[in-house]
Amino acid sequence: MSAAAVEPDPHPDPAPGDLRVAQPGPGPGLDGPPPLEPGREVAPGYSVVQHLRRGEDFDTYDAWSAVHHCHTVAKVLRPDLVGDARTRRGLLREAKLLRALRHPYIVRLLDLVDERGPNPVMVLESLPGGTLSDALDSYGRFPETALAHLGQQLGAALRYLHERGRVHCDVKPSNIVVSAGVTRVIDLALARAPGPAPAEVGSARYMAPEQILGGVVTPATDVWAVGVVLHEAATGVRPFPDGVADPEQTGSHSLSRTDSTHPRAELGRLYPQLLRPAPRLRSRRRLPVRVASVLDGCLLADPASRPTLAEVHTALDTLL
Repeated sequence: MSAAAVEPDPHPDPAPGDLRVAQPGPGPGLDGPPPLEPGREVAPGYSVVQHLRRGEDFDTYDAWSAVHHCHTVAKVLRPDLVGDARTRRGLLREAKLLRALRHPYIVRLLDLVDERGPNPVMVLESLPGGTLSDALDSYGRFPETALAHLGQQLGAALRYLHERGRVHCDVKPSNIVVSAGVTRVIDLALARAPGPAPAEVGSARYMAPEQILGGVVTPATDVWAVGVVLHEAATGVRPFPDGVADPEQTGSHSLSRTDSTHPRAELGRLYPQLLRPAPRLRSRRRLPVRVASVLDGCLLADPASRPTLAEVHTALDTLL
């Protein structure tokens, strides 16, 4: 499918303030009305097996499909947000994008129920395996071959997405499913066209400096997140601590803009990546110099200085 095959978007990218940041720490609990119980229909032909997750905007269910005769994942508006126009636009935006994508390393959209109604339901394929976050918690750092496959498959999915005019903007281990050596990218809720973006929209531990500061997002913004993910998979630890940096320790990552939703000093405490560079990968694991150099380059503050995903792919061949 060519880029021209993507139809004009009736649900354009959100304006500043239209999306919410995912900060570090545990996700929201089951606040608000209770989710649907097992056996209830989340949409005609889709019965709840179990509730999987409640986010700030959406509920996600394991749902049995009488249409496809298999388990699916149903993503719906939280019951307390049914009728909320912003939340509904967000779900339809993601579904419309997934409808236009066909890639072996990106989750597939199976159905969109009640698209014109107040409570649309996005039905996705149910993927085997767990998230990369689960794998890192259980096993720590990846062997070199597994690291190469992870990076190359993740990069392939994102290159495909970029060629279709979208930046993911939320690449992180919990949005990557891994099973039997196959990587799948999920959750394109924050994906948007390259260009100016609202500040602090994304996941704090994986956001590039320009994403935090409300600059211009480009494919290089996703390259930064890939660098964080692969650093974590290679070493078992993230390159930046969780919001504990001293805001006085400015350097090449010092704040260049202050039009964020947080004041300058607080930004520094929340986002250590603004204040100091990432530690060199080879200070934590003895990977080949070429591989480590390219992955270190993903975490350069200047987007124009970061490698392309094609260059990351070529460097990872060294591990194979």
